[in-house]
Amino acid sequence: MKYIDEETGLLSREMRPGEDIQFHFDLSAHNLTIDTVESVQSTAKGAVAEVDALSISLVELGINDKIYFWAAGGTDNEDYQVIARFTTTSGEQLAESVIIKCRLHGF
Repeated sequence: MKYIDEETGLLSREMRPGEDIQFHFDLSAHNLTIDTVESVQSTAKGAVAEVDALSISLVELGINDKIYFWAAGGTDNEDYQVIARFTTTSGEQLAESVIIKCRLHGF
């Protein structure tokens, strides 16, 4: 499920803690062409005191300017901001963000 996070205004997705799931940034509506993806990183928002990292792996640039990545791990009731940094064919350096909410119950 995806929706807009009320706190940040960013696109939000959900996953269960410990799950290994593929997500993507769809940039096709922005009318730009991605040349390279520099990084995709996650940061915990700090809702839980002892938080497990949300591991990001297998970042790929797909057709129609979609950046695919796998997220794994996470802590129940923690929100993670995932930021993709990329360069367009015209040399612009841009970033796109999504909130991933880890929830064992309550989807």
